[in-house]
Amino acid sequence: MKKSILALTLASFLFSSCAFYAKPTNVSIKYPSAFKEKLSKYEKDQNLYKDWWKTFNDKTLDYYVDLALKNNTNYLIALKNIELSKAYALENSSVLFPSFNLNASATKEKLSRRTPTGRFFNIPPYTTYNLSVNASYEIDLFAKALNAYRYYKENVKISKEEAKAIKNALVMNAVNNYYQIVENAHYIRLLEKEITIAKKNLEIAKTNYKAGLTSYQSVDQAKSSLLNLEQTLETYKAQRKVLVNAFAYLLGEYPEDFKFSIYGTMPKSFAIPNAIPSTVLTTRPDVKEAMYNVISSAYQKKVALANFFPSFNLTGSYGYQSQKLNELITQPSISWNFGLDILTPILNWNQNLGLYKASKVELAESILNYRQTVLNAFKEVDDAIAQYKTDDINYKSLKKSYQTTLDQYRIALANYRAGLITYASLLNYKTNLIESKKALLNQKLKLIQDISSLYNVLGY
Repeated sequence: MKKSILALTLASFLFSSCAFYAKPTNVSIKYPSAFKEKLSKYEKDQNLYKDWWKTFNDKTLDYYVDLALKNNTNYLIALKNIELSKAYALENSSVLFPSFNLNASATKEKLSRRTPTGRFFNIPPYTTYNLSVNASYEIDLFAKALNAYRYYKENVKISKEEAKAIKNALVMNAVNNYYQIVENAHYIRLLEKEITIAKKNLEIAKTNYKAGLTSYQSVDQAKSSLLNLEQTLETYKAQRKVLVNAFAYLLGEYPEDFKFSIYGTMPKSFAIPNAIPSTVLTTRPDVKEAMYNVISSAYQKKVALANFFPSFNLTGSYGYQSQKLNELITQPSISWNFGLDILTPILNWNQNLGLYKASKVELAESILNYRQTVLNAFKEVDDAIAQYKTDDINYKSLKKSYQTTLDQYRIALANYRAGLITYASLLNYKTNLIESKKALLNQKLKLIQDISSLYNVLGY
C-alpha cells in the first residue's frame, strides 16, 4: 500500500513537472474566411506588394521613404527596443546554465581576546591565502528559469512587431505627406491661373461698366471673386509650410534645415490588390503582437505557479587555501566542498497566491485583447476597402466630368477663334476647366491616401 502511494505521488510529481516544461498551446480564434468588402473576384496573384509605395514609380518618393526609415527617431527607438529586449533575454538565459566564479583572496586576521578562542589561545595575526573556483547551479525541476527565459524571448518578438507597426505607419505618413505637398504645389499653380483669369474678368467688367453695358455690380462680383481666390492662394501657401515642416519631422530633420523645392508629379496609375484573403491579417503587426502577448502571459503564469514549489540549488567549490603564499598551490592546501540547498516557501503563501491569480487574470485579459485586435483588424480593412471603393467611384466620375469640361473648352476655343463667342465667355469655360481639374486633383490625393491606408491596415 505504501509503495502504491509512493509511486502515485512520484508519478503526480513528474507529471506536474512535465506540464511546466510544455509550451503553451496557441489560442484558437474563429474568423471569417473573407472580408465583407471585396475588391474583385479572387485571383491567385494577390498583388500585395511589400514595398507598395514603389508601385507609384516615383524615385523621389522612394528616396524620401528610405530617408525616413533611416533617420526617423521614433522608428530608431523601436529598433533599439529590439536590441534591449534581446539583451534582457540573453541576461535571463544565464540561469539555465551553471555559474562559475574564480575567487582569489588574501585575508589578514587577528582573533579578538574577547572570544573563547582568542582568550585561551594567544594566536598572533595571520594571513590566509585562497584560490578557488566556485560553482552553483539551480536544478530547474519546475522550469521556472526556463519559462522566465521564454517570457523574455516572446518579448523580443513583441518588440519586433511593435517596430514593424511603427515602420508601416511611418511609411504611410511619409507617402501621404509627400503627395499632400505635391498636390498642394499643383493646386497653387491652378489657383494662380485662376487669379490671372479673374484679373482679366475684372478688366472686362470695368470696361463694360464704363461703356454702359453692365452695372457696377458686375465689377463688385469680379473684385470679390478675385479677392477670394487670392485669399485661398495665401491659405494654400501657408498650408505648404506646415506640410513641409511635418515632412521634415518624419524625416528626422529640423524644419529650419530642410528644403523641399521639388515640384513632383501625381501618379498616373494606382496598384491595388486584385483580391485580399483574410489570412493576410496573420502578418499584421498588432495581431502578431497580441498573439505573442498571450504566449508571454502563459509563461508568466507558469513562473508564478512554480513559486509554490521548492527550488534546488547545487553549490560547490574547489581550490587551495594556505597561510603561506609559497605553499598555496600544493597537494596539502587543496580545499573543496559541495552541497545541495532546498528552499521551500512557507510564510509567503499569500504573496505567491496573489502573483498566480494576477498572472491568470493577465492571461485571460491578453486572450480577450487578442480577439479584440483580430476583430478590429477586420473592421479596419473593411472600412479601408469601402472607403477606397467609394473614392474610386467618385474619381472615375470626376474624370469623366473633367473630360466633358475639357471637350466643352475646346469647342468654346474653336467658337471664339471663329468669332462666335466673346472672350469673357471663353474665360468662363477655362475657369470651369480649372475648377474641374482642381476637383480631380483633390480626389486623386484621396485615392492615394486610401491606398496607403489600406496597405497599412493589411500590415504592409
